[in-house]
Amino acid sequence: MAYSLQFLPDVRDYLFNYPGLSRADRIKLYNSLDNLRDHGDTYRLNESLRLSADSEHFCYSVVLRLDSGEVRNFRFVVSDAGAVYGVLSLVYLD
Repeated sequence: MAYSLQFLPDVRDYLFNYPGLSRADRIKLYNSLDNLRDHGDTYRLNESLRLSADSEHFCYSVVLRLDSGEVRNFRFVVSDAGAVYGVLSLVYLD
């Protein structure tokens, strides 16, 4: 099932204010989230990605080489509380 991704305001603000992250870098990052959209069930069902056994949250990581040459690992915390409606929420990013 393909999911829609909902960015919580704090996550969106973090992305727009991240030092050294160019517009092109943000586009690469957004495009890399297609994997989460298209294969969300694979991540949702992987218990090792859950924050705890009974949590509605799981981790998803994206590694990118930025335009500056820096390699950065973006770690998202994703809520699947809305998965029955086709929505995964990106609730935290570091």
